[in-house]
Amino acid sequence: MTSRKPARSRNLGRLSRLPGWRPAAVIGLAIFLIATGTLAGNAYWSAVVSRSATVTAATPATTTSGIDGLTATYKQGLTLGGSVVISAPLLADTAPITITNTGSTPLNYSVSVSGGDAAVTLLLWKRGATCDAGTVPAAGATTGTLLAPPVMPADATSAAAGVSLLLCARTILTSTFADAAGVTITPTMTFTGRVGDNWSVGSGTAFTQTATHSWFRIKHSFSGKCFDANGAPLVLGTTMVLFPCKLPDKTDNQSFRFEPVGSQFRIYIGNGTGIGPVVAPTVDTQNAQVQLVAKTTTTGALLNRQLWNVVANGAAGDYRLVNQQTGLCLTMNNSNDLTVFVMTTCSSNSGTNEYRAEHYSFVEIP
Repeated sequence: MTSRKPARSRNLGRLSRLPGWRPAAVIGLAIFLIATGTLAGNAYWSAVVSRSATVTAATPATTTSGIDGLTATYKQGLTLGGSVVISAPLLADTAPITITNTGSTPLNYSVSVSGGDAAVTLLLWKRGATCDAGTVPAAGATTGTLLAPPVMPADATSAAAGVSLLLCARTILTSTFADAAGVTITPTMTFTGRVGDNWSVGSGTAFTQTATHSWFRIKHSFSGKCFDANGAPLVLGTTMVLFPCKLPDKTDNQSFRFEPVGSQFRIYIGNGTGIGPVVAPTVDTQNAQVQLVAKTTTTGALLNRQLWNVVANGAAGDYRLVNQQTGLCLTMNNSNDLTVFVMTTCSSNSGTNEYRAEHYSFVEIP
């Protein structure tokens, strides 16, 4: 039987045929490459580091100051012919307002008012060196009312974080006192800062504004006594008499207000209302008595009797009351208490008692 040699591995045979390589060396190299490949893979994944970060959202916040400076009491005053000022009117109020962006993001601002009134105009402008009654509104001032406020001035619409907007605000009573007197409003003005369309923050303050009439004593210059509605209650037909002046009181029978009607005035008694009674002669004759009568607005003799021309005469602060209907002067025949006031022809002789009896001063009641 013929003996055979064991069969050699085909792969080993191939390895043995690599020039200069022994099979054991080749196998060792393969094991090394596999091992180093595994280590390289482990090193790569070990080099990826996990990191964390915190994202902070911008915070809108704002404050305001100075809005309460718009608190005001308007008064009618008394001015003759637009130039002779017996009592200066107060029809406007001016206040500096500061809006500060106290958040961490820029804000775009708008203004709103609740509880306001269309009778009061509101102006806003970017503040300069001054902001008071004598300050002329800057170019770019915006105008609205306390019912429909203006837009923000174009040069004061936004503020970066930590920055303030400096505004000047002015309110002006534009309604007549016949409509507004006695009215008190307490509006709230709010400035709102926005980031985009969804984030907003506002800051507002309430203030009070009141419209009041100006009330006066009509003081007879010659006697030093006062024009007075005789007795109480004050009803239609009450005569006007001369009487010692009382302590100031806006609602008593020696207090009067002057309502402008064109260049004349309608004279109301202190505790009357916007519908009267008013002071007028009852007829158009000499020595007609002056009484409290029902107010009328119908053109004609009745209306003209209720209208008075306040005529400056002689020394400063000295005036005549001349009736529009008759051209006669308000006077009295003597200086005794309870002497009734009547209408007579105006005197031109300054040396007579008749002349002196026709002169009055107006003392404002605080």
